[in-house]
Amino acid sequence: IPILMESGLKDEQLWISGAVDSLHNMGLHAFISEFTHSIRQCEVDFLGPLIMTSPNEAKKCLHTFSRWGINRFSVGYGSKNSTNMARTIRQWGFDVNINTAPDFESFLKALILLPKSITSSFTIENQHVNTCMYDTDDLCDKRRKIA
Repeated sequence: IPILMESGLKDEQLWISGAVDSLHNMGLHAFISEFTHSIRQCEVDFLGPLIMTSPNEAKKCLHTFSRWGINRFSVGYGSKNSTNMARTIRQWGFDVNINTAPDFESFLKALILLPKSITSSFTIENQHVNTCMYDTDDLCDKRRKIA
């Protein structure tokens, strides 16, 4: 946290992502207290079966994670039921990231799901596009992913 504070980055430019337990264990509350407008994202593919079979229980889990300070939920592009998961989570009012869209065509398909952001790495015309986080509100967003 001290290094980030010294970097001069505004909290709106910070985007951390990881498994919910690792974010919780790394001191998420201390991070949030310093960078209140940052994006704190966790992977939720493990909730797929629960979302499909017991949606009320899955929604309770997401609300719990939100109370912990998570403000965006990441669904793996190729994970089972990813389309339904992303739509459901978004319909419940949570921000969704589509993670690991493997190529440009997948990136475009992910856009149709109307996520808040897409994380992708692919090649266009022999030019590799590094892993990028595209905020769908502004595809030129200057946020930086740090975890």
